[in-house]
Amino acid sequence: MEPKKNHKTWRLWRRVLCFALILLMLLAVSSWALYPRDNSADSGITFPDARGFYTEPENTIDVYMVGNSGAYAGFSPMELWSAYGITSYVSGEPKQQIAAALTLLEEFLKRQRPKVILFETDEIFTGESRLNSVIPKAIESKLPVFKYHNNWKHLKLSTLFKKPNYTYVSPTKGQAANKAVNAYTGAEYMTPTDRVAKIPASTRLLLNRLVSLCREENIPLVLVDMPCALSWSYARHNAVQAFADENGLYFMDFNTPELRASTGFSWTTDTYDGGNHLNCVGARKMTCWIGDYLRTNYSLTDHRSDEALAPAWNADLEKYRKAYGK
Repeated sequence: MEPKKNHKTWRLWRRVLCFALILLMLLAVSSWALYPRDNSADSGITFPDARGFYTEPENTIDVYMVGNSGAYAGFSPMELWSAYGITSYVSGEPKQQIAAALTLLEEFLKRQRPKVILFETDEIFTGESRLNSVIPKAIESKLPVFKYHNNWKHLKLSTLFKKPNYTYVSPTKGQAANKAVNAYTGAEYMTPTDRVAKIPASTRLLLNRLVSLCREENIPLVLVDMPCALSWSYARHNAVQAFADENGLYFMDFNTPELRASTGFSWTTDTYDGGNHLNCVGARKMTCWIGDYLRTNYSLTDHRSDEALAPAWNADLEKYRKAYGK
């Protein structure tokens, strides 16, 4: 009887395995079919500005930042170009988690060879990034059918087997610039403490993968956190600083009073929503500090005299200045 029982068990597992493989194949095919063939909003893609790098000429972006809304509000590629001639792009998404950051970075590296990668660390604690949040995001990043399941509305047989045709260009190179001023009037939130916030194990796993990917590609990684009075704390600073020290990374935390003051930052003039995100003035200050650091520590080319790149970048800079001023 025992051999027959084992045979039935094996048959059951074989069916389960076959079902799982077929399901995985269907999900993979559906993901391929439903993934947008363009990076514009009309194609159904999410956050086109985060994916505007698809239309940038290959191997022309020297600095790439990825992160949540703190990244796209606080870092200005146009200001970096204006002051230093450094080409850059920022892929930020609201409440982005590390699984999505990894996917964007992998996509970016298929088209560009940046000299430096900047990672905005606020998303380490987005939604506390717990297992029941991180795993779905990780699956979604590898099987886009879960993210783009509604794209059947845009599906056309005539374009299904054609190569993607990316058309959306972000003149701000991913920045969500905002001129509004709404001061933070609360108390100082960065009170020194020995307490260390916990980085969830699932988040740390993906964070380690991001570090490994940069090392595999031989691209320096710099950790950054933009001023945010409503979400950041000294305990979070301690956690990220400890991770940076463990991995030999530089962490520029603009929330620390000393570094924040060195940029000339003011909570009165430099935030548009009461201390959560930076406006154009605040982004300019952070970006100029970052630019000084990059120019001092890395061999980055000033492209302002590059006849192939400068005209297009200067045209975008002119649009930026008209919309947001100096």
